Amino acid sequence: MKFFFVVKSSIANLNAKQLFQQACAQRNIEFVEATPKTFNYLTVSVQPNDLVYRSSGTDACRAIEYFLLRNNAISYYTTLLRGMSTLNDSFFINAMVGLPIIPTIPDISNKQTLTEYVAYLWGFPIIVKATGSSHGVGVMKAESIAGLRSLLDYVSATQTKTILRKFIPHTSQGRLVVVGDKVVASDRATMSITHDFRSNIGDDTTRIWEAHTYTKEIENLAVQAVNACGVEFWWVDILFETSTGNPYISEVNAPCDFAGTQKKTGKDIAGILIDHLIQKVTKAQ
Repeated sequence: MKFFFVVKSSIANLNAKQLFQQACAQRNIEFVEATPKTFNYLTVSVQPNDLVYRSSGTDACRAIEYFLLRNNAISYYTTLLRGMSTLNDSFFINAMVGLPIIPTIPDISNKQTLTEYVAYLWGFPIIVKATGSSHGVGVMKAESIAGLRSLLDYVSATQTKTILRKFIPHTSQGRLVVVGDKVVASDRATMSITHDFRSNIGDDTTRIWEAHTYTKEIENLAVQAVNACGVEFWWVDILFETSTGNPYISEVNAPCDFAGTQKKTGKDIAGILIDHLIQKVTKAQ
């Protein structure tokens, strides 16, 4: 049995790579790093009991993953069709099944409707979020229609894809890692500075990350958010509104850079995922 770790380069995602290497060694599974610059579609042999995990979201990495899935490698997707899809935006899916997502305008090409959008998002302040960024980078807050128009003019000039969101006052953010039908590890980011509205800003000098166990209700919410997307392994970011404690799904992330959560919680997430995939192989035989 092989475990294909699909990644954009040999130096990318090193923490996750090391965790998977260790987990494979413990289970006597061959670890195979698959990078676009070295992958040979004509010579790579794929068996029905081989496993695959794509750690990077580039088109070249997706092409390798498609090749492996087409040749019957086992992944965390629920169906082959889902695995061959480029769909990665969980917002519409979670909204469709009635989960508590943050009220969002996913496209703002029509600037003439801004005042209507602001009213829909409960008025100012409004969050302007550049998609694809992390650690709070690209998350901006507009306090007025003039400020909002100015921000949107700037991001439009830089050709940055942007969404509008309701501002959720919060001081902590939950991160729950789902494998199959349960949460296998979870932690919480709490603001350690008071002059910023983002709980996911910067590094450990500006926020406090710690292992945290959530209620069954919140765990079930995370599982539903992941499974609704046709996958069995992603993580879910949840914001908890300060005044009410109500949860709002912020993101359902894939690929899932779980290494930090594994370190903080002590849970062998890499091993748990591999065991889950092995069980899928057994059921398929």
